[in-house]
Amino acid sequence: MSYKSKVISVRLSDEEYREIKTHCVDLGEVNISEFARAAMAQVMSSRNNQSATSMIELKMAALQQRLDRLEERVDRIVAMEASA
Repeated sequence: MSYKSKVISVRLSDEEYREIKTHCVDLGEVNISEFARAAMAQVMSSRNNQSATSMIELKMAALQQRLDRLEERVDRIVAMEASA
């Protein structure tokens, strides 16, 4: 394994961080860095080896995740308003 000397910093919301930690546990990753490294490698591999259709599917999946998170937030706001 090669020495890793470069660092990438990413800002996340608390919710995004919890979601990533959950995925790490579900996938058996050692830590978030390993998870992020594997995810980036997969994306880079996909970009180099797959068709435009696959990239569209990847982008659609990312959009679906964002919509799901938005829907969860809206549901929480509605629930808070209903209980007030």
